[in-house]
Parts: sequence; structure tokens; C-alpha cells
Amino acid sequence: MEELVKRARELGIDVEDLIITATSRSDPSNGLRLRLELARRYLNEAEDYVRRNDPVQASEKAYKAAEEVVKARLRCITYLSTRRH
Repeated sequence: MEELVKRARELGIDVEDLIITATSRSDPSNGLRLRLELARRYLNEAEDYVRRNDPVQASEKAYKAAEEVVKARLRCITYLSTRRH
């Protein structure tokens, strides 16, 4: 399994995103929760890099945090719009 994940990442595949997307199909609120947890983790990592005076890594982690928040928000909007119809 580890080799499969490693190969996927080498190909530029976001394994965490695939898993979150797949698991949220049956329960969209679970996907939202997972994305926000991931965003928090990235934000905490960014803060650690700031404390270590590593702005490049800090900005990369902050970007990933923002990306997850946007994905969560989009998923929420999509879910709510499908429930209205």
C-alpha cells in the first residue's frame, strides 16, 4: 500500500484529496469535516515553519490550508444547492 501511495504522489496525484472525495460521497458532512481538519493541520504546520524562520515552507503550508478551506466551502455550497432541488 505504501508503494502505491508513493507512486501516486510521484505522478502528482493528491492521495488525501482522492480519499476525502471518495469517502464524502456517502456522507458530505464527513468530507467537510475532514477538509477542515486537514486545513487546521496545514495551518499549524505553517505556524511551526514561521517560528523556525522558514517563510518558503510556511507559505506553502498556508497555501495548502487555504486550498482546503476553499474546497470545503465549495463542497458545502454544492451540497446545499443539490438539496434545494
